Amino acid sequence: MNDLERRLLAIEDGLVAVDKPAGISSIGLSLDDEACLQHHLMRRFGGMVWGVHQLDKDTTGVNLFVLEKRLVEACRRRMTPPEGEKRYVALCAGTPRDDAFTVDAPIGFLDADERCLGVVESGKDARSDVRVLARGDGAAAIEVRLRTGRTHQIRIHLAHVGHPLLGESWYRDTPCDRAPRQMLHARSLTLGAVDGRPRRTFVAPWPDDLRAVAARAGLALDGVR
Repeated sequence: MNDLERRLLAIEDGLVAVDKPAGISSIGLSLDDEACLQHHLMRRFGGMVWGVHQLDKDTTGVNLFVLEKRLVEACRRRMTPPEGEKRYVALCAGTPRDDAFTVDAPIGFLDADERCLGVVESGKDARSDVRVLARGDGAAAIEVRLRTGRTHQIRIHLAHVGHPLLGESWYRDTPCDRAPRQMLHARSLTLGAVDGRPRRTFVAPWPDDLRAVAARAGLALDGVR
């Protein structure tokens, strides 16, 4: 990663916050996997680096790592609601009727092989709070605040309510070709004031490709925080 230094959002108290680009995994199949962010951070810091959470390969934004293994669980406690908060921005198909709404739908495996996730009655509780930021030509820019942290939660919940992500390839019958990837960006991550540590928020700038897709859809993001 030639631009790793530019993508480092913060290095403090053993924490490393990175603005993850699309096309690279947070953590790889091995520590030698050059297709993961963890590998490049290990080279940068000259030693082991642990991931606190993971983002999908094609999701961009705030990704948190630590330089000491003992900090992993402490950070996970701090980032869990209600003390902590994950806030995402995304571009979705269609224009939601309401300016703000909550998707409260359990997520679990759809088949016995445990290969495909979706909304199922027997799944784990999952809640996403959604706010519309802008409406455009058959698409909308939205903010999603996660109240739970299920795998692919935002992608599944938005597809469930009829507004799959632009660029979505899994959770819709026909893959969307309006974007080169799923238009999902981890905009900010807040660590709560837990274990005597102060509240801290890390913010990643809007990625260029998301802005470009938004512009083509007539979505005005100027002034949207």
